[in-house]
Amino acid sequence: MSKPRQRIAVFANNRLGLRVVRHLAADPGTEIRLLVLNSRRRAFASEIAEAAGAHHPEVWAGDELGDPGKTDQLTSMGLDFGVSVYFGHLLSRGSIRAFQRGVLNLHPALLPFNRGSHPAVWAIWDGTPNGVSIHVIDEGIDTGPVVAQVPVRVRPTDTAGSLYLRNEDRLFDLFAETYPAWCEGRVRNARVSGAGSYHRLADFDQVARVTMDEATTVGDLIRRMRAATFDVGGGLIITGDHGCRYRARISIAEEEDPDE
Repeated sequence: MSKPRQRIAVFANNRLGLRVVRHLAADPGTEIRLLVLNSRRRAFASEIAEAAGAHHPEVWAGDELGDPGKTDQLTSMGLDFGVSVYFGHLLSRGSIRAFQRGVLNLHPALLPFNRGSHPAVWAIWDGTPNGVSIHVIDEGIDTGPVVAQVPVRVRPTDTAGSLYLRNEDRLFDLFAETYPAWCEGRVRNARVSGAGSYHRLADFDQVARVTMDEATTVGDLIRRMRAATFDVGGGLIITGDHGCRYRARISIAEEEDPDE
């Protein structure tokens, strides 16, 4: 006798959201009944919807979760659990409780460090432990019990952009490894102890903006530029005389020893 399919909702955004939806859509033991897309950033939205299309899920926009009656509608779906991937909207207590087993969140940081925004930036600038985590959502921001996590080494040549991509790849692998055990109830949640760290989106300006006459060491300047450089966009904003502004990005490669 075959096992019943897991009835889930996916809260998906960005490239990793697309990869996870494709993975879930191909899993014979999973039925995507609801797909919720980020309302603010629409990158990959059409691809995500197409990837989930074979399951014919309901499709909502993230800001609809605040509409009256949506919590009741969620509850009536009889969903086993949810999966949130870079979603960008906070789930209310009512939304979380609509799921029998809660909502899994994929976060590109080694919790409890770097909860919130731009984890790769702070792993470089603050020197905090880096890695990826899967946790169960509670009413805080990245504070729920951890299901699985692994560290990812920060290389001296890393920028926030390169580290973000490597974290993303490892996070997808961790999800693919963990998901079957989670569906079968073989994963035990563990609340991570320690204060860790938390950053808002606006905190990025502390790293990304400097003045031309600001005193610093070469090492700190390079580290700041690494933390502010993304694959697309980003960079250190330098304010000079008369309010002139400049954007500086960095690319670092390890040089081979000519004597070897």
